Amino acid sequence: MTNQDVTNKRKSARHLSSETIYVSCGNETIKGEMKDISLYGMRFAANRKIPENMVIGININYYPVNFIQRGWVVWSKTSGLGWEYGVEFINISSVHNLLLEDLMQKIILDESKGR
Repeated sequence: MTNQDVTNKRKSARHLSSETIYVSCGNETIKGEMKDISLYGMRFAANRKIPENMVIGININYYPVNFIQRGWVVWSKTSGLGWEYGVEFINISSVHNLLLEDLMQKIILDESKGR
């Protein structure tokens, strides 16, 4: 599958970000870096291996709100000094959906300002 095919299958646009996130998997919390995010999922990097198909909790810090969104690891690959993951959000509440929409607008605004 080409990158264009993957892009066409996405339900919404992905927006680049480099925010620090914390991922809960099992009894462990892993620090990571968000690479991009959409209303339906995200890509992030971490220095620990997380199994594919695992359900994780992602702590998204969007000032002044901090919320946990659940997702499952769709894919993983080695990247630089660690791992990169693709996550599809699951059970998105209406409140989290509104927060994600607002976060997307903030990221778009920051992109347009060159941040």
